[in-house]
Amino acid sequence: MNRIKAKIIDIKANQNLHIVKFDSKGTLLTMMSLELPKEVDIGKTVTIGFKPSHLSLAKNFSGSVSFSNKIDTKIIAIDKGELLTIARLSAN
Repeated sequence: MNRIKAKIIDIKANQNLHIVKFDSKGTLLTMMSLELPKEVDIGKTVTIGFKPSHLSLAKNFSGSVSFSNKIDTKIIAIDKGELLTIARLSAN
């Protein structure tokens, strides 16, 4: 699991659906959730986790994409395996 530290800057709720906005070193991120713990609140610093399978990489990207989150990174290492390749990234 990959992790990013971020500060909660906005929460919108309607019935059981929540849209949470985060700021991670100037990069804005968004998450949709059906449930939120009561201690999750605006101004709190949290760690966001995401699966490596929910990630796309692009080189010299320009244009539109249907993903709601985009993080500019630098590839610092590539480990090529027989069945899987691991890209190690550095953000900000």
